[in-house]
Amino acid sequence: MSSSPVIDVVQVMDRTRLSALQKRIIAMCFAMAMLEGFDSQAMGYAAPSVAREFGLSPGALSIVFSSGLLGMLIGSFVFGFAADRIGRRNVMIWCSLLIGVVTLLITVLGGTASALAILRFIAGLGMGGAISTQIALTAEYTPARIRSTVIMVMTGSLGLGSFLGGLAAAALIPSSGWRSIFVLGGVLPLVLAVWILLRLPDSIRFLVTAGRQVEALRLLAQVAPDSVDSGTTARLVLPEERVRRSPVAALFTDRRALGTVLVWTAGFMNMLAVYFLLSWLPVLFEQVGLSPQMAVTATAVFALGGFIGGVLLGLLIDRRGNTYRTLVAGYLLAAGSAVVASVTAQMTPVLLIAIFLAGFGVIGCQGGISAAAASMYPTSARGTGVGWAVGVGRIGSIVGPTVGGSLIAAGLAASSIIATAAVPVVLAAIAVTGMGVAARRAAPDTREPEPSLPAGPVTGSA
Repeated sequence: MSSSPVIDVVQVMDRTRLSALQKRIIAMCFAMAMLEGFDSQAMGYAAPSVAREFGLSPGALSIVFSSGLLGMLIGSFVFGFAADRIGRRNVMIWCSLLIGVVTLLITVLGGTASALAILRFIAGLGMGGAISTQIALTAEYTPARIRSTVIMVMTGSLGLGSFLGGLAAAALIPSSGWRSIFVLGGVLPLVLAVWILLRLPDSIRFLVTAGRQVEALRLLAQVAPDSVDSGTTARLVLPEERVRRSPVAALFTDRRALGTVLVWTAGFMNMLAVYFLLSWLPVLFEQVGLSPQMAVTATAVFALGGFIGGVLLGLLIDRRGNTYRTLVAGYLLAAGSAVVASVTAQMTPVLLIAIFLAGFGVIGCQGGISAAAASMYPTSARGTGVGWAVGVGRIGSIVGPTVGGSLIAAGLAASSIIATAAVPVVLAAIAVTGMGVAARRAAPDTREPEPSLPAGPVTGSA
């Protein structure tokens, strides 16, 4: 009696063309990322109106901003771990429901700064969990040859969501009040949760590690019908050793420790700069003389630059392979552009170009850090690894608005505060440089490894 054939899941998925199933999954993750970008920035767009209605000081606004980001931090850790235990799909459904319901509650219960802070914290739990989970799911359904591009486009779509949210805020808030932006930001995730429930399958790699071979075979046959017969009795395997120890401990073993620390450092500095700017740019631009509508529009341009940066930088990485040099160049572009934006507030066209390029670099590179994190860990620890990388980055996102509020309260000029954002961006560039050095030492025969999921066991540090 012959034994069942063995099929290497990674090998099959890496050599296939994108199937209809894969395209749908990527599109759903893309849509969720856009909504997260919309919802995470909604408070920033509403902040000037909220401050006027409730008489909030910069310090009080900082607490509201930081509470949502603290929720995203904790959500990344908790739901990243949960995704490795109960599946990517289940986590995405629950996170979408949490975001939608709590964001709607802001419109009826958000009558004080403390209530806003609590509700933003709870919604942030769902946002943080969804971001880390969709990165893992996207990485596991995308062939290696285009993985960096897809992850960076998806991560950059957070910026696209923020941009579209800015356009919506500029149209809705003057006529319908600041609560209107939270009505829209609450309804859309609920619609997405229904779509996920009906149409999103779980990760094939997760199903294999969970022993759910029949489901995994059915999905793999849809992804690669030329390679896998849906009626086969083949046994699916992954070319990586399942993590038997704690997934958190696995982040620091098999030469991953240095890469983990450097990815965390880069992510921390990146997110500090992004949320330093996203949270306070509408307020700062009003202080330098822009109208409220133009201040929101300029902030939206910053977010749009991030989306376009994610697309173009991802394509450049996949085609040229100069991963770390590309990210460093993007960060240095962002740092220089932030300085230019700080001194061109009275020259609106120049300001918009400079703030667009700042977003292009700092938000655009964020996806590269996520791709690097996704590449470093085996399937059974990937949700945890990405979740912790995103979570540590979220610590920076909490620090950023707090630093901005402190600088405003101290009376520092708005233009100087904008220029200060260049400091963490440069530090992120230094950390990415270290990642490249560490990767070359771990893989001396490779000119510069790609931050995409390898076909074999993951043993390198980046």
